Amino acid sequence: MSNEVKKGKLFIKQVVAKLKGDNNEELAAKIARKAVSAVESQLAALRSKEVDLENTLDDANELLDGAMFPTEMITDSQNYILKIQRAQEAKNTAEEQLENVKESIVYFEALLATF
Repeated sequence: MSNEVKKGKLFIKQVVAKLKGDNNEELAAKIARKAVSAVESQLAALRSKEVDLENTLDDANELLDGAMFPTEMITDSQNYILKIQRAQEAKNTAEEQLENVKESIVYFEALLATF
């Protein structure tokens, strides 16, 4: 019986070692793949958003230029000033959003490099 107990303990030890080691390594590998994939997906989304925001900023610059230098007679001074203010606000917002996205890209690239 003592020999059977020894064999049982060795078997249990082997099974537990495999469960702990293999499971943890397998789980760690899955977690790592998921983490890398999540960060890469975030970077792809941010890069896409960066392109969109660059286009938005271009549009805002054109809008501001058109508001400041109209091709038609200015008939309402207050409306002229209001268009400039709104166009400037749109440009400022686009610049701020673009800068935030660029900072996020740098952050997530650095994060990915740590993996």
